[in-house]
Amino acid sequence: MSLKCHFDPDGWLQGPIRITHLLTPNHGTGFGTGRGVVLHTEDGFEAGTVATFMNKANQVSAFFSIAADGSCHQYVPVGKGLTAWSQAGGNEAWRGIEDEDGTHPSVPLTPAQITTFAQIFEACSAFDGFPLKITDDVNGQGLILHSDGGQAWGGHLQCPGPVRAAQRPQIIALAMSIRQGGTAAPPAVRQWITAGQLPLAALAAQQHTDVSAILRLTAEHSPGAVYPPDIAAYLNGVFAGTTDPRKAMPAGLKLWLPG
Repeated sequence: MSLKCHFDPDGWLQGPIRITHLLTPNHGTGFGTGRGVVLHTEDGFEAGTVATFMNKANQVSAFFSIAADGSCHQYVPVGKGLTAWSQAGGNEAWRGIEDEDGTHPSVPLTPAQITTFAQIFEACSAFDGFPLKITDDVNGQGLILHSDGGQAWGGHLQCPGPVRAAQRPQIIALAMSIRQGGTAAPPAVRQWITAGQLPLAALAAQQHTDVSAILRLTAEHSPGAVYPPDIAAYLNGVFAGTTDPRKAMPAGLKLWLPG
């Protein structure tokens, strides 16, 4: 079954997605041409986010929020000129999506969250006409981070954090697959860009795999089936005893993990 969703005439998302529609009292007017979607992290739980967004006294909201199990909420309809209050100076051109993290933004988005995010992102792209790509330019188009907006977007410089930011390529790839009629079948492998926070063994444990699988897949998917220089240098240091494998890997290493 295709994962593709669409917005109905009233601006609510419909399709093969577990979604609840709740009109928040915390919205304004003046939404223009949608530039794209903003990746946020909740720094909390989905139930608390729903309660916060539905309380008028809080004066905060987003277009969508996604729980760790992939279920989601829409708080503001699209196509009605309404803004959500999620990234200050970016409210009139960007649609924010909050993602549950259980107060731990350092944990990755779950596979279910990535799937739902990709569904919403693809539907917003089709509706607003922006491309399925990553951007870090507030005047650009695509999938942007809350932190990219700096002080003008509320000064949330650690939102969503490097771990979740590094998952944008997975979201884009799945959104492209959805547009082409793709289904929920997970990819056999996926790329992971290190954020400088985990040792290799800890990453393997977190992803429910083992170090040998990561190293094998990384070699297989590297040009010429040879480790890139930065990964080779890290591994050589570990084997030579000059790099402590218990410490976090350098940021920016491109590893391949089982899907």
